[in-house]
Amino acid sequence: MSEMTNKDKAIEVRQFLHQKDVGVLSTLKDQEGDIFPYGSICPYVVISSGDIVILVSDIALHTKNINRDMNVSFTVFDMDAENKQSAARTSVLAKAVRVTDQDDNHKEISETYFRFNPGSRKFFEVHSFAFYKLKPDFIHYIKGFGKIYKFPASDYSFKDDISLEEYNFAIDHMNKDHQSSITKYLSQIGIESSGAKIISMNSFGFHIEDQSIHYMQFDEHAKTADDLRKNLVALARK
Repeated sequence: MSEMTNKDKAIEVRQFLHQKDVGVLSTLKDQEGDIFPYGSICPYVVISSGDIVILVSDIALHTKNINRDMNVSFTVFDMDAENKQSAARTSVLAKAVRVTDQDDNHKEISETYFRFNPGSRKFFEVHSFAFYKLKPDFIHYIKGFGKIYKFPASDYSFKDDISLEEYNFAIDHMNKDHQSSITKYLSQIGIESSGAKIISMNSFGFHIEDQSIHYMQFDEHAKTADDLRKNLVALARK
């Protein structure tokens, strides 16, 4: 078996991040002149670039810390694992960048976040909240006991040539015309459901929502909209 490349590891990290929805955000807190890492749990989503996106209140301590120093870390681990010490986890060292309405991918960020967290829309009605992109600098990935990988963001971040419109078309098409396939996808992981829907898709897989949210991986990395179709068909035929 050939040794994993950094790109292989990066894809595994992306798949892992897509499977989870909560991590630990650590920012740098000035405590009377001394700097300490301050961490707390934080919901997140992953956009097509691989950037982690979080939603934070303007009055939160994390926002105050980010305004002073944009260097952060974000750690995600398998909270359901019986032996957490030997389970997979990853820490992303990043720079937290506030997202504005003028950002090129503001539409993707807001649509993706609200699909996973529809209740968060109301935060913008009564409070000052903002999205932040965590732009990776370095990745620390522990796949399991003794399997520790470290690599720069240049191996993690790569361009997605599939547009947001193409993803949305695929999602709408599957939900409207291929409900039986969605039901079959869930049955493959032991879940019997009807009326489930796909809420998000990326070049490595997609999320289905029924009573909870489940992530399904593609067999092959999709590089075009037609690759999405081929992967969805292949999964349905299993």
